[in-house]
Amino acid sequence: MKSYFLILLFSFPFWTEAQSKKQLLELAFEAKQSNLSRLNRINTSIYNDSIKLIELQNQVKQWQLDKDSLDRITDLKKEEFAIKDRIADSLQRQFLTMRYKLDTSAMYLYQLEKMFQAYQSISSSISSNYYQEGDEYYENEDEDKIWQYLQLLKKRIDQIIPEARKENSLKSNALLYEFYTQQGDYNQAYNFASQDEEKAYCLQNICSSIYDELSELKENDAYQHQIDKVQDKYLVYFETLASLYPKSDNFLNTWTLGRASDIYYDKEEYEKALTYSNLLISSCKPKDIAYYHYSDRANIYIMLEQFNLALKDIEKSIQLDKSKRTSLTYKEILKCKILIAAKRYNEALAYSERLYTLLPSQAKSSKFMSDNKAVILCLKAISLYELGRISQADKLVEFMRLYYLCDEITLSIGDIIFDPCEYYDTYY
Repeated sequence: MKSYFLILLFSFPFWTEAQSKKQLLELAFEAKQSNLSRLNRINTSIYNDSIKLIELQNQVKQWQLDKDSLDRITDLKKEEFAIKDRIADSLQRQFLTMRYKLDTSAMYLYQLEKMFQAYQSISSSISSNYYQEGDEYYENEDEDKIWQYLQLLKKRIDQIIPEARKENSLKSNALLYEFYTQQGDYNQAYNFASQDEEKAYCLQNICSSIYDELSELKENDAYQHQIDKVQDKYLVYFETLASLYPKSDNFLNTWTLGRASDIYYDKEEYEKALTYSNLLISSCKPKDIAYYHYSDRANIYIMLEQFNLALKDIEKSIQLDKSKRTSLTYKEILKCKILIAAKRYNEALAYSERLYTLLPSQAKSSKFMSDNKAVILCLKAISLYELGRISQADKLVEFMRLYYLCDEITLSIGDIIFDPCEYYDTYY
């Protein structure tokens, strides 16, 4: 036993030393393996980086090729742009040459157009005290000076019109027509109108301007010979319009036909007045025909003593009147007059009594008198006289004579005059 322990005691250092060497070898082996593994990873990384480097080198080569190609394309584009610039320069020279030829061959037409533009620009801006000349603006200039400039410009326009028409009559006429219509000078515009509708349009507007002049004379109580002169002037243009453009809307409209009919009526040319009144009602658009067109024709029929036709028109006028008035109007009174003129006395009496109901309640009092009431009582009295109901008619006349003189209560329809006092004296 002792010898065994002695062997162990002496052999322990050798055993421990051997054990340490083994561990060192194992550690060295593990370190080697680790280094080998790290080396493999490094080699793999180097390999991968080499591949990437090769790819980058290939890309750089491709980029260089692309760059060379782009440079070539850029050079080609530059050459293309240079060619286009040369073409543009050539076209511009050709355009300037043609423009020069055009300006020199139609110089007056070109000047005329520019003058029209200047004239219209100045005319339209006078109200705001601005006008334009070239590229400069003037503010708050003296109005007389502006008008003087316009007159000079207009004079120059008149001077070059013949020359411009020689250069190109078609374009000049179109330009002149547009200018004069914008200025409202339809007499001048008519001279340069090329289309039938343009001419008809000018004639209609000339008639309208003359009618405005006529209306102003009447409002100012002008002498009859002055009115006659303007009416004759109107009819000259109207008859030209009627003969040359009978199917134009500029002729077949209620304003043109109605005004012509009114003028012929004033001149006591009732057949012509009726012609155009009939044409108005038969040819114009229904939506444009108003109640007063029928009452106007009724007045013409009255002057021609065609009372039954007049009665139909006045009834149509009353029917078309959209105002739905409950008060008395001239149409109702005119209807009653027509009935008396047509010798339809029973109807006239009944209608006069109906008109009396339209008077205000105060007017119906026996202590009150008004013009409308007097007219209705006159109509009723005449109807009663004609029906032989003398005493009833006399009472009405006596009542009216408390308020009016005899010549103040006469009635007329066309050329026929009804005098209640004369009836009264006759039957009395």
